[in-house]
Amino acid sequence: NKKHVIIESSNKEDSVILMRHKDRINKVTLMGGKYGVKVKGDAKVFITDVIIKNNNKDGIIAEEGDVRNERKVSISKSEIMNNGRTGIFSHKRRLSIMDNNIHDNKSDGIDIEQNSNAWIEGNDVKDNGASGIKVRIDGSSIEVKKNNIRDNNREGVEVEFDGKAGRVNVAKSEFIENRRFGIAKIQDFKINHESGKLWDKYLTFNNGNSKFVNNFGGKISEIIVR
Repeated sequence: NKKHVIIESSNKEDSVILMRHKDRINKVTLMGGKYGVKVKGDAKVFITDVIIKNNNKDGIIAEEGDVRNERKVSISKSEIMNNGRTGIFSHKRRLSIMDNNIHDNKSDGIDIEQNSNAWIEGNDVKDNGASGIKVRIDGSSIEVKKNNIRDNNREGVEVEFDGKAGRVNVAKSEFIENRRFGIAKIQDFKINHESGKLWDKYLTFNNGNSKFVNNFGGKISEIIVR
């Protein structure tokens, strides 16, 4: 295995690397910028076997883009740690986040905005300052599968819902000793007689049971109105 090349930014107000369409990075360490990686909105990119640490804000930030496969952001086999805000933050995008170690970021491990299409599988997401993974149902199609989500300072997975149809499916993941709930259901509108039915329709647990161990608030929350 080749050693990682270390790229340290001298500019705290810029990303260490700006990725454009069809860019690929691997076997580098990115540190010391405003962001480790910033992905342009129209870009299909590959981030593989990268260490992203000690950046002022997000480790990776993806601008809003098309959810077609031709514009997918692929992040795999990387370590994203000790960043000043979120490990991976994405506006509306198509994403594949697989086999990463995402830990000790000041805010959430992963935070994905609504209207996104994301596959999140095989990640270790632990010891982050807020929730391990934060996703939105509204307009999204998101699969959270075979992840180990533990010791985060808020929820293991925080699922937000503002009333628009979408789907988040959680399967075969482990939720261990998160400071609040394993999974929290956060609703951004008043509870009505349809609320429970909508959550049952749009937040699913198909394709394999998950394991919950000693999450401080419990396994899965009731609907929490914010």
